[in-house]
Amino acid sequence: MPADQRVTRDQVLTVFEDRANPHEPMATSEIADAVDVARRTVYDKLEQLVAEGFLESKKVGARARVWWLPTAADAPTSAATGASALELTSEHVRELEFASESVSRMASAASDDDFHTEVDGIVPLDGGGQLEYWVVYGIDPNAYFEVLDTFPTVRDARLLSTTSEQFRLEIEVTEDSLMSIFAQFDGRLAYATIDADTLTMIGEFPMTADVSEVVAAGREVVSDLRLVSQRLVYSSRLFRHLVEDDLTDRQWTALQAAYYGGYFNWPRDSTGDELATRLGVTRQTFHHHLRHAEARLCRKLLEGVEHDGDAISNE
Repeated sequence: MPADQRVTRDQVLTVFEDRANPHEPMATSEIADAVDVARRTVYDKLEQLVAEGFLESKKVGARARVWWLPTAADAPTSAATGASALELTSEHVRELEFASESVSRMASAASDDDFHTEVDGIVPLDGGGQLEYWVVYGIDPNAYFEVLDTFPTVRDARLLSTTSEQFRLEIEVTEDSLMSIFAQFDGRLAYATIDADTLTMIGEFPMTADVSEVVAAGREVVSDLRLVSQRLVYSSRLFRHLVEDDLTDRQWTALQAAYYGGYFNWPRDSTGDELATRLGVTRQTFHHHLRHAEARLCRKLLEGVEHDGDAISNE
């Protein structure tokens, strides 16, 4: 098994983009060999990329699965409207990539370890600030908590899970933290990583977002923040928007916190009491919102089956 179990979104996508035909399906083992990580590690990243709309996938045979970069030909058309499925299930957004060296220098100055972190999820809080879920490699958890002490925007942090190669933690940050700028402009953090040299963040923003204002807001928090690139991309949205539209804000927050906080894992990484405390509500209120969110989510998934007498394949 490869010693380094880290793999980024860009590393996986580059495997496809560097091929003569980037849209040709690839097996999980081929991709794992190309990025030199274990199959399980790359499989998790591939599933994430499918959920985000960057890749397509389908099962072949009893246990195998293939993955490919989508093309316009992959999207079936609607006979009624002539619109492609890509247009119906995606939206054109502005993707902005930012970088900062000063943030990495602050982190590196607090530890001699050559560590690497990746954001796993963001949950905004009603009272301002947000919960950030990070995966950290190459450093002892106790040493990393000392690193967090150097950042004034960190309110609190707790360890969620740990393995021999990595650990996950939940960090509560103030409303003036760097990654809060995305929420200010109705944006979504798609990717963030910190290593010994650079903090890199990629966010998806509405087409109407003023890029200069986004950059200016970020530089109020980190003076050396720079815009590396910007491009227009399609972002998968249909099911997420359908779910968000059907849930209240508090139900959506409870569902996100439960997912990223490891509440659905077994054994659980977070209890209902811990998540309720983070969200500033009682345990009963948290479970009330979560139960209703789960019920509505199941209804959204299953209502098509209930009204269709034909068998539906999940392939």
